[in-house]
Amino acid sequence: MNYNRAKWALALLAAAALFLTRCAGPSVQEPEFYDQAQEMIDRGQGQEVANQILENSAQIPDSQKDRAIALLDSLGEDAGRDALMKLYGSPGFAGKAEKEAIIARLLKRKDPITADFLRSRIRQNPELYNSVVANYMMEQGDEASARFFLSMAEKDRSILNGEMARLFAEHSIEESVPLLKYMAENSVDPSAAFDALSRIKSPEAVEYLVQSAADTNHPNRLYAIRYLPQIENAELVVPVLRSIVLNYRNENTEILHQAMESLGETEYSDESYNALKKVFLNVDSTETQAAAIVAMARMRDMEPQALLEELKEEAREQAKDRKEPEVAVVTEPEPEKRPTVRPSKPERKPTTTRIRPGQYSKLPYTEAQSKRYTRLLSQVLGENLGGDSARQLMGQMHNSFRSYAESDTESSQFFQRSYMRYYGINESKAIELMQKGINVPGSLNAILKNIKQEYGSESMQVYALSRFFAIARWQAQVLIEVYGQGDLGR
Repeated sequence: MNYNRAKWALALLAAAALFLTRCAGPSVQEPEFYDQAQEMIDRGQGQEVANQILENSAQIPDSQKDRAIALLDSLGEDAGRDALMKLYGSPGFAGKAEKEAIIARLLKRKDPITADFLRSRIRQNPELYNSVVANYMMEQGDEASARFFLSMAEKDRSILNGEMARLFAEHSIEESVPLLKYMAENSVDPSAAFDALSRIKSPEAVEYLVQSAADTNHPNRLYAIRYLPQIENAELVVPVLRSIVLNYRNENTEILHQAMESLGETEYSDESYNALKKVFLNVDSTETQAAAIVAMARMRDMEPQALLEELKEEAREQAKDRKEPEVAVVTEPEPEKRPTVRPSKPERKPTTTRIRPGQYSKLPYTEAQSKRYTRLLSQVLGENLGGDSARQLMGQMHNSFRSYAESDTESSQFFQRSYMRYYGINESKAIELMQKGINVPGSLNAILKNIKQEYGSESMQVYALSRFFAIARWQAQVLIEVYGQGDLGR
């Protein structure tokens, strides 16, 4: 019995000693604790300080809460983060001011654990969201942050901005489409909003973009037209843009210019190209004409100045083809002389090709065959284009063959394929023949035959040929027609 009493006495004595040891230092309620705590952290006893603060958080006076938060923050990157996360919402630290103070310390850390913690806690307490939090999440830039902004903006649309729109688009957040539509309709960075819609490309986004571009009452229709080509759906995009361009007499100038620019970004078609050309030919504004030229050139992948020269040449040719009206001059005849009537010259018949076209795909060829082929081209082109134009065109084509022989572009590769198929030769032999220009019998035939094979419609054939040789489209049309008639041989 006495033994048990002695045992209990020793236990109580040990407990009392431990209690006295713990109470030897100042408590968290006293300012001295925080002065000593920093020294303990410096001596490597940071975990003991953290335990004291976390276990007694409810007892920390308001005047010392900032110091307590700062002490935990100073424990290091990871240890400080973990301690601050435990303190967040603890007794005595559940108020908005304390939470904001802890969040401010955590925002200095960029690791994903901290970011996830902040996103979850601020979702629970949206009133803690501010511009500093927004910048932090924008720097994170991941899908989780994009969805965080989505949840925040759904509660308060006033926080929406262009950076959020771009983040929604970067991660294809389809649920953001209603928010982006709100931005577009309420002029909240509408350019970024329509850009995002065009990149998300969900059915709802595409439908809204197309409708907005066609809607003359949409407050930010200009941006819808600007970003419409980015949805990469010609069946939806081109009819809208083309209708705006064809309505050039009634459309706002800025809208018209943007529609032409966007139409120029789409794939070439005769209908779209002619719509742009119609604007160019029928408006007086040099600014609008310039916008049309740039769009047309972009559609044909050529320089605007080169296209302008081509159009000028077309105009000159059309002027030549127009017949001047005959004017009858009536004068009183002189009584002493009767006018001499000279017989009119017989009407000159069109020159017929004196050289019979043949088959030119067999190699090797002789010098006589080369001369015969170039004479054939000269005669056929002279009859259809005129002597001067024919000589200029043959010189231009000759230089193009030789130029493509020394380059490695898509156009030069097309020429090589054409030669290889037509003559049944390898690539090196094709380049060798290309270096001789138009003097190789069948050189032009090889290109025309392959254009018909690789380009389905006649409009695309004309477009391709005019681009390859940098010639006017009407000249390309003539070349394709005379080849199709067999005038150049096979």
